[in-house]
Amino acid sequence: MTSGRKSATLEMSYPSHAQFAERGVAVAQPVPQPTQINIELPADLEAVYSNFAIINHSPSEIVIDFARLLPNIPKAKVYTRIVMTPLNAKLVLKALQDNLAKYEEKFGEIRLPAEAGFEAQERTIGFKH
Repeated sequence: MTSGRKSATLEMSYPSHAQFAERGVAVAQPVPQPTQINIELPADLEAVYSNFAIINHSPSEIVIDFARLLPNIPKAKVYTRIVMTPLNAKLVLKALQDNLAKYEEKFGEIRLPAEAGFEAQERTIGFKH
């Protein structure tokens, strides 16, 4: 036996922001909410020291090889390679610029060797006549 009730679904359609804008109505754009990202740092994560980087790129990737160059040894060993999109590389660049600006604000300007009066020394490998 059925009760005789009928259920109905009411569907409503609201104009989009673009449709309001087309009609000349100002509409506040929704503000994207920040996303919280939980970052895991494993206890056994090994820090890698690098004082030399080699950067290459293709149309779709930026590749950064982090190496260590030791005094009086004309050879550098690459310890870590990072591959990222150009967009992510630009975001990393911006983050580095922001952090270096804060560092210099707190500790003073980081002077590059040429600015500090160091002259590039000629390197010779092997015997010199």
